Amino acid sequence: MISVMIVAAMTVHWEHGLFAANNGIELPLLYGAAAFALALTGFGQYSLDSLLGIAGHLPQTDTWVALTIGVIGGFANLALRRRPAVAART
Repeated sequence: MISVMIVAAMTVHWEHGLFAANNGIELPLLYGAAAFALALTGFGQYSLDSLLGIAGHLPQTDTWVALTIGVIGGFANLALRRRPAVAART
């Protein structure tokens, strides 16, 4: 989710400013921050991890590694994107 929101914010919404009323980056920024916060809060009492009994088996460093890979993946996607070709006017 974080990598998708980085790409969406930079490619679609960046030129429109901050606020969502102008199609700005506010909503992708909110979704990215929510995904980041949910990753750091971890599983809860009613989560699927808790139900299956696998909650707490991964160290906290794995969460940070996954978040770092998501951020790097988003910026790598931006770096590899090609600009659309401009049609020649005749």
